[in-house]
Amino acid sequence: MDNPTTFDQVSAHPDKKQREMDFLAVEINLREGRIAVSALHATTYQGLAASTGGIVRRGKELVAEDKPLKQDVELYKNQELLYDLMADAAKVAVDAAEIIFAHAILDATLHKLCKISATIDPNSWMPMIQEKRIPLKEVKAANVSQIERKLLGSYLEQLERESLMSKCDALFKVVRPKHTRGVLKKFKYSHARMVSLDQLRHDLVHKLKFHRKIKQAEAKVCYLFNAGQFFFNLLSKHYNIGPL
Repeated sequence: MDNPTTFDQVSAHPDKKQREMDFLAVEINLREGRIAVSALHATTYQGLAASTGGIVRRGKELVAEDKPLKQDVELYKNQELLYDLMADAAKVAVDAAEIIFAHAILDATLHKLCKISATIDPNSWMPMIQEKRIPLKEVKAANVSQIERKLLGSYLEQLERESLMSKCDALFKVVRPKHTRGVLKKFKYSHARMVSLDQLRHDLVHKLKFHRKIKQAEAKVCYLFNAGQFFFNLLSKHYNIGPL
């Protein structure tokens, strides 16, 4: 990394403690989001397991009867079929919900990291706003620093509404890491995979594809959360921000 402005270099700024707290809050929110998604997954599958137990017990009871009534057997078969259909639908739905939730948490995490970065070292964000325009009356009423702050603020507001990949790309442009090895153990950042997951989230929400089985859904959710931790670690190293 090319001699970045470090957090210690702005230690005299009155907002240093607030920046530290904001940075810590990002990691806490990311961790709590992961816990929430894990709880959603566990609750759903525990409920399905409990329902399976009830179906199995009823089947054993019918087998144990010498001559079970035909209507009881038919009722059991219908209940078993209905359960299988509902269980498959529930699994697909919860997998989709987990991916949508994890994506939303990652998106919010990245935007917060962008704002923190812009607060610590606004100069590194100037290339993002060089081509931005501003009304002449505002130019006359402000100095260069005020104009830059206004343009940067507007850019960050716009960035919040843009795609997940826009935020990823913005952070990489600012941090400009020479490599990403060792940023997060057992994790390899892949731009192509992130694009694929971003598209998957888009399809689940806007093309209503949440009814289709998602391959390796749990691994996809894990990757999204690990990507959040990856960017947190990347900025932590870049600005030399350690734990409080």
